[in-house]
Amino acid sequence: VLFKKELDAAEFLFRRATTLHDDGWYERAQPLYDEGCIIYEKLYGKEHLQTLESTRLKAFNLYKCSKYQLSYALYNSILQSLEKISGDQSEEYLRTECDYLHLLIDIGQFAIAADRVEFIISFLNLKVENATNMNTDNKNTDLIKRFSLILGRCFCLQAIIYMTEGKLTEAKSVADRGQAVISQALGLNNVQIQKN
Repeated sequence: VLFKKELDAAEFLFRRATTLHDDGWYERAQPLYDEGCIIYEKLYGKEHLQTLESTRLKAFNLYKCSKYQLSYALYNSILQSLEKISGDQSEEYLRTECDYLHLLIDIGQFAIAADRVEFIISFLNLKVENATNMNTDNKNTDLIKRFSLILGRCFCLQAIIYMTEGKLTEAKSVADRGQAVISQALGLNNVQIQKN
């Protein structure tokens, strides 16, 4: 009963924090993320996927609060834990690394981010292609969608890197590719997105 009450409290805190975050109230959301993470860690332990996912959301909110050093340290810790428990090619790891790479780009670590973004794009292109080819019974559709969304984000990150390098043609091409991948994963077409 106590576990359920604490779990409900953590879920409530994260729902509220996410609402504040989505509305741009990052500073107000942070204490709720902090408190929710403490509860998840108490309930599940430090290296549980639920704890790590909640910590990822906390790190992303810190990034949005311009607390780059705290966010950077949290992302590194999360990635180390995820590598141990699920590997560096898992969906959780790649989603977290995508957030981390966005932070690196924003703090000017373009070279580090560029190499890793390029690797992830190559890896995910192959993974999505293989999963799509083997998806004759539609069992992997949701997994393909989730990996495609990460791939689309990585294309967008690569476009930002290209823009900082003055490669505007390449940046537009890669950004368009990212938009197309995300559109397809969400079941939208490019016309619907451009209207919004």
